[in-house]
Amino acid sequence: MEKKLFIMLLSSFWAGAMAQTDNDYLPFVVEGKSWVVTYMTRENSSSYKRTYIINGDTIIGGILYKKLFEKDSDLYLYAIREEGKKVYAISSTDMYGNPNTEEILWYDFYVSEGDKIETKKSWLYVTGTDYVYINGLKRRRIHIYQTYKNHPDEYNGSGVWVEGIGSDLGPISPYSWGLDKGANSSMDECSIEGKELFKSNDFNAPVWAAEESGLESQHTVIHQSPADTYDLQGHSVTCTPRPGIYIQEGRKRVVK
Repeated sequence: MEKKLFIMLLSSFWAGAMAQTDNDYLPFVVEGKSWVVTYMTRENSSSYKRTYIINGDTIIGGILYKKLFEKDSDLYLYAIREEGKKVYAISSTDMYGNPNTEEILWYDFYVSEGDKIETKKSWLYVTGTDYVYINGLKRRRIHIYQTYKNHPDEYNGSGVWVEGIGSDLGPISPYSWGLDKGANSSMDECSIEGKELFKSNDFNAPVWAAEESGLESQHTVIHQSPADTYDLQGHSVTCTPRPGIYIQEGRKRVVK
């Protein structure tokens, strides 16, 4: 009874803490949020899907976490929590199948262009940030280039994080771009209690423009000199752009 009351009090504290974040921030760790991810085999000859969902609480080391499950098998995978726009995770077991208590950083949605994030195996470089406007919500998008510490000249790759959604690879793969060229994954959709929040194509959505949405602009576009042109992934375009959407002089440009 006392343990149940303790968890209820901590849950109330969790809800209050999330409510106190700034109005623009959309949290990643939310009860009932789910993701569908497609995985390709090493030979890319076949694919399969997995669904992940946040469901329930757990306490580790006196800290409250939410539980992330593989929904199809009801397998408890990670304990996750969010603090200061950072998402932390603890795998349910270590590599030997024993209970685990090592916490690692999954996401840092507070970063800005030029920041460098160190993980256990790699370095993440923030190449730019912008915003996308999806399903009535403005979400911050972070463009990242990754290099691996043990293989600095190979297995590198680039990808995208979106505030409240996670990585374009899926929620539990925040930084695995280029690591395995024979297999890959991609997030199909993110939803909460049946309401769709985000789809895979939304990772490449046009940069949010205040003049089109009628909302006051609060976003930061990728910094550049007036002559520079960038694609929506933050890569510099040095030749004549192909038809598409680009960022030039801090504004969206459509090339037909």
